[in-house]
Order: sequence, then structure tokens, then C-alpha cells
Amino acid sequence: MAGLPPFLGADTWVNEGLAISLDTRVTTVLWHNQFPYTRRPDQGERSFGASTQIPLPPADTCERVEAGFTITMELPDSVSTSAAGAYFELFEDGRVVATGFIEGAANSSDLELVIPGDLLFPGASPYNIVGLSHPDPAVGFLDFLNYAHRGLVPIFDCQGDGTEDQDRLGDEGDPDPESGFRQRNVKYQLLVATQLASGEIDPTPATVDFTVTVDRALKEEQPNKSFSKE
Repeated sequence: MAGLPPFLGADTWVNEGLAISLDTRVTTVLWHNQFPYTRRPDQGERSFGASTQIPLPPADTCERVEAGFTITMELPDSVSTSAAGAYFELFEDGRVVATGFIEGAANSSDLELVIPGDLLFPGASPYNIVGLSHPDPAVGFLDFLNYAHRGLVPIFDCQGDGTEDQDRLGDEGDPDPESGFRQRNVKYQLLVATQLASGEIDPTPATVDFTVTVDRALKEEQPNKSFSKE
């Protein structure tokens, strides 16, 4: 696969001389994923669909906020889906926390990304995720805002061996009011662009925004419609 482009949000990111048409579409589902975790909402799990706001689950539960994305690559008829893929960047409160590339497969223009599941355990994804980068990497951990709080002992050890829930979306953490966690909304933005093996990339990446809210903020704010590039 050709080298990945700079961050999609960088001013220097351009695609001069693009000779073919590429486009990217993204659909979203947000839900409270109950352990053992799945890639899409199971029966009995609370789904928020494509809403742009999702509240934190109750404290100290084996449920986490999960975001599932179906990425559709729009390619010329002459390009095989196995010769393309999707480059992505995830931002948390305006800060890049992960980047990577999802390789395309034969006979399907659709790809899938599940966050945080695929970032914690990319090998469990049915899609090959390569070049996964955390700007401040540590083994098995993400660079989310509550990473430093977790340290090496996750407070949500649903599997009982320290390998699960090493980070969660939102202002998760100790529910004790003195801890400072579960106090504020956290905003996320996913940028995704179709990219060919030859290096060409969609110059107008699809964008999805959503916010993980605390109960107080959820009551005060009204949800907005989700957005994805047509």
C-alpha cells in the first residue's frame, strides 16, 4: 500500500493532479455495547442510531459507548475494491488520537470501523487495519483523555484478566465525584477518505461528529442531525 497522506486536518494536505473521481460515504450507529462486546447492537442493548449525542452508560457497568461506522468507497468501474481502502483519523476534543488505513476486500465497496473496539484490538476486526498509529502510543492503550487515569489497571475489568476496557469513549472513570470524571461532554470527529493503492485519495473526506455526554449535559442540550458527506 502506498504511504499514507499527512493528517487530513493539516493545511498542507492536498491531492494535486487527481485524474480519477473518488468519493467516500459514512453511516453511523452509536450504542451502549454490553460485554461481551459485539460489532453492532445486540438485542436488548440501547441503540442511539445516527444521533450525534450519546450519554455515558451507568457507572461501573460492563457497558461502554461504541461507535460503528460503515464506510462506502465510491470508485471508478476500472478500479477493483481490493486495490483501494479507507484512510481515517479520529479526533477527541480537537486532538488526533488515532490514525490508520482499512484495506479493501474483493467484491465489496463497504468497509467497517468500530471504535473503540478496533483501536484496542485491531486483530479482531474482519478487515485488515494497517498503519494504526496513536500519537502517544503505549502497549494496549489508546491516547484518549482518560488514559493517564487508567494506568495499568483498568477500572472496568469485565473479562477479569486486565485486557478489556483499557479505555472508553467519553469522560469515563471513577464515579466518585471527587475523582473529577463523568463531569463533562467529550466531542469526537472521524475523518475518512477513500485511497487507492497507487496513492490517489479522495480530496474531500467524509466527516462524522458525535458527542459523548454526561447526564446533566444531555438534559441541557438538544440533539442535532448527524452529518456525512454526500
